Amino acid sequence: MSKAIRSKLAVAAVAFGALWAVQAAEARTDFSISVGVPVQPMPPTAWPVQPAYIPQAPNPAAPTIYVTPGYGFGSPWEQQRAWQDAQWREQQWREHAWREQLWREREWREHQRREHEWREGRGWRR
Repeated sequence: MSKAIRSKLAVAAVAFGALWAVQAAEARTDFSISVGVPVQPMPPTAWPVQPAYIPQAPNPAAPTIYVTPGYGFGSPWEQQRAWQDAQWREQQWREHAWREQLWREREWREHQRREHEWREGRGWRR
């Protein structure tokens, strides 16, 4: 079949279908359309409605902090001070240990002296 014959048959089929659809519809003048909207009754008590949007003040921006180089944690000045503090504590500990050692030696000598006097018979006056 050629293209011309196919197109003519297609047009005839569409026209026949349109005529068949028009016969099936009955067009009358007493036809009307109504659209209904359901409405709910108001509740017996109406509470005051809270506002949906409560405006708030914007958050203030964080304060800008400027750091002066050379003075702060981790700066060379702070590191030197921390080192000096550690040296001072170490020196104080050494002096404390030295005083404690002197006290123990003095106590030991005093104990030896008392023990010697006891052996000689001069201790604990009778």
